[in-house]
Amino acid sequence: MYKIAKMNKIAPAGLNHFTDNYEFTEDLSEATGLILRSQKINDVQFSDSLLAIARAGTGVNNIPLVRCADEGICVFNTPGGNSNSVKELVLAGILMAARKLPSAIKWTLDLKDDPDLAVDVEKGKSKFKGSEIAGKTLGVIGLGAVGARISNAVTALGMDVIGYDKFLSARTALHLDPTIRIAPDIKTVMRHADYVTIHVPGNESTRSLIGENEIAAMKSGAVLMNYSRAFVCDEAAVIRALDEKRISRYVTDFATAETLGHPGVITTPHLGASTKEAEDNCALMAADELMDFIENGNAVHAVNFPDANLGPMSGDIRIAVMTKGIKTPVDTVIRALTNIEIDAVAGGLKGEYGYVLISTKAAFDYIPKIPGCIRVRVIADMDD
Repeated sequence: MYKIAKMNKIAPAGLNHFTDNYEFTEDLSEATGLILRSQKINDVQFSDSLLAIARAGTGVNNIPLVRCADEGICVFNTPGGNSNSVKELVLAGILMAARKLPSAIKWTLDLKDDPDLAVDVEKGKSKFKGSEIAGKTLGVIGLGAVGARISNAVTALGMDVIGYDKFLSARTALHLDPTIRIAPDIKTVMRHADYVTIHVPGNESTRSLIGENEIAAMKSGAVLMNYSRAFVCDEAAVIRALDEKRISRYVTDFATAETLGHPGVITTPHLGASTKEAEDNCALMAADELMDFIENGNAVHAVNFPDANLGPMSGDIRIAVMTKGIKTPVDTVIRALTNIEIDAVAGGLKGEYGYVLISTKAAFDYIPKIPGCIRVRVIADMDD
């Protein structure tokens, strides 16, 4: 019986998805797997029993990825599970900025006790005259699961799209509307876009990705939208640009003391993944990832190790090997396991960490010493 610890409120759809081979525990020290959402566990100590952590969501800055890798703990996230939910919120953000909806709604509510309500509404509505989004250009920084969905959606609404992604995959590119232009760098996007929306991972490499120079390249009166993490934008530079009327709005899903209440800022309380559908999707994906890794050794959507997938086990035995500092982990592991008849192998390298999954149907007595090994796990088919 495997034990799963959970943090935060995990959607029942995900919890109920675990099979009878699993039970939940409140004691992290005895857990085989951990499922969570945004709970910060950077300072939490993990026991040797913990094999994997699954984040029911995309951002993993609440998890100590390097320390987990060093301890042989595989971390997963759920890319795409909340992408439609975020896409719809971004569409709302574009429309809120274009039509000045937050200010218009507040102004209208303040007229509640006005005896000449109908007359004053007609007199005052001109101050909220906005613009249509059809014919405008949306710049998308980050063309992953979310960015690609947004790009295609606004194209259908009549917007032009110019996007940039440092790591644009061929698979994503194939699913983009053919009218979408791909820019060579961020500043090119900024120069051409009336609206710019950001969808990149929140980590140290993207801290202040949008700074003074990038904002200075934006069109006069353009709208900047941040649905990644607050620190991806240099908020001091954003406020200066708003105060100097160089950009017209900053739309963000992250409330901070620096931006909250500024008249040019539209803030939502981190609602990107806050739909029932997104929470269900992410919880289901996280449960599947944990069970597949624990029972089959498969790493799908791994964050701190490379993916490796040999499919469901069927009468075989698997050897899962985690390495550090080995440039060719697959070759190194195969050379070390000369006493084992290998039927199939999967794995690779991510940064300095390697993951190799071996399948064999032949019995073996021992596992030789493997250079650079962090953790070795032997997995037997539970149906045997």
